[in-house]
Amino acid sequence: MSTPPIVQAGAEIRRARYAAGLTQREVAKKLTTDVTFISLLERNERHPSLARLVTIAEACQCSFVIDGSGVRTVEGACTVVRL
Repeated sequence: MSTPPIVQAGAEIRRARYAAGLTQREVAKKLTTDVTFISLLERNERHPSLARLVTIAEACQCSFVIDGSGVRTVEGACTVVRL
C-alpha cells in the first residue's frame, strides 16, 4: 500500500538541504536516485511520498512537520510528523 504524495514540499526540501550543507548530487546519492529527481522535488514538479520524505529527512538530518498548512522544516532528529 503506497502513501499519498506530499504536495508543495519543495521549498522545505530545499531549505533542509541547504541547512545540511548538501548539494542536490549529495542528497541524490544518499537516496540512491538521480539529481534530476531532487531538482523536480524542489521545484514542486514531483511530489514525494511520505516514505520518501522520511528518507530525505534522514539524508538532511532534519525533521519535517506536515499539518493543515503544509510542510515545515524543523531542525533536530530525523523524523516526519503528520499533524
